[in-house]
Amino acid sequence: MKLPPHNRVWLAPAGGNHFENLGRVVALRRKPLSVMADSETFVKMLIAASRLQYLCFFVDEDGEDVGYFVFGYLSRQSELLLVRDASSSIDSFQLNEGTSLWMIDFSIEPHRLKFALGELAAMLATQAEQRLRFRRVKNGRLIYRNYDATKLKKLSSKFLAHTWRCHCGGICKPERGA
Repeated sequence: MKLPPHNRVWLAPAGGNHFENLGRVVALRRKPLSVMADSETFVKMLIAASRLQYLCFFVDEDGEDVGYFVFGYLSRQSELLLVRDASSSIDSFQLNEGTSLWMIDFSIEPHRLKFALGELAAMLATQAEQRLRFRRVKNGRLIYRNYDATKLKKLSSKFLAHTWRCHCGGICKPERGA
């Protein structure tokens, strides 16, 4: 199946002004910062991630931001807290405490997810720590995942199988009710 270029994304380091990067993230978030339980902690964490160069943006073929990825290297103690307590969160100082690679925050346009996962798999293959961990809380339930580059590539292929053909001939976001 040939994939159209307008869904392709590339992972690019944030660089530049940390507050400008914060603005780029806020513009891409699916939920506004005002609905977050602790937006001050989130802002501090984002600025720290930008300073540490742990913030990357997904850009399209026109160089436009279409998503972002925040990661950190956590200590075993921080990891255990995240895995065991759904109400826990990461403070800015914890981003660079250890060697365990974690996805801290991630957002991408849904129809570009397959490509974003492929980019993350390629990035992961270049890291000394070749496992990417993340957790999220859904309906009060804690979900923890641990992926290596091979699993991420398989996951990106799985998403491709669940996409829809668009009127433009490409693979795009399905319309509601389709």
